[in-house]
Amino acid sequence: MPETKTRLLIADDEAKYVLSLRFILERQGFEVITATDGQLAVELAERERPGLILLDVRIPKIDGYEICRRIRKFSLSPIIMLTALGQDTDVAAGLAAGADDYLVKPFKVEVLLKRLESLQHWTGYVAEQQPTEFRFGDLRVSYAGRQAWMGSSELPLTTAEYRLLHTLARSFGRSVSPEELFTSVWIAGRTDADQLVPILIHRLRQKIEANPAAPEYILGQPVEGYSLGPVTARE
Repeated sequence: MPETKTRLLIADDEAKYVLSLRFILERQGFEVITATDGQLAVELAERERPGLILLDVRIPKIDGYEICRRIRKFSLSPIIMLTALGQDTDVAAGLAAGADDYLVKPFKVEVLLKRLESLQHWTGYVAEQQPTEFRFGDLRVSYAGRQAWMGSSELPLTTAEYRLLHTLARSFGRSVSPEELFTSVWIAGRTDADQLVPILIHRLRQKIEANPAAPEYILGQPVEGYSLGPVTARE
């Protein structure tokens, strides 16, 4: 876990649950701040600039989905939605609002720590291999800086969105399966690739494509998955 303290915001109104989670995370080296309602969560996120956010869906004043949308207007910090709602539509709503991942309550602490570790790795990711930058048309991806641009405009990518774009850029010229994209963004061993990858592809297209309904950059490949640009190489 982190060698230097990462500030982590827990937005949840269940006092006993937050107390227990705070104790565990502080022992893991995090600096934990908490909010018991949605309005305070947004205010703390803007003022304290946490590096990671755990956000409950059912929280007073402003629900988790709206909190996530508001936070995304000023922050790209990784957000994990914590929810007792495990239906596909609920998960999709959280990811569409800008979350990077989700956990259905109750969950094992070990699972949460693994998700946080994965998000931290990608937030501070620095590529060790050359080249350090990818260009295709007006799209530019900086592997070292974890940034991307369309022309001169930087793209406001969340951690999950950048991870998927990074994988597509590294695989330029070939089709990437949903399973491969899934394991590059989230932790291997999960079974929700068919649900999550299309949501993330949709979000990326909204930010990259001039016309998301007729994409020119992120292309769907029959059966095989997705590619960045036309497929020119096959396994």
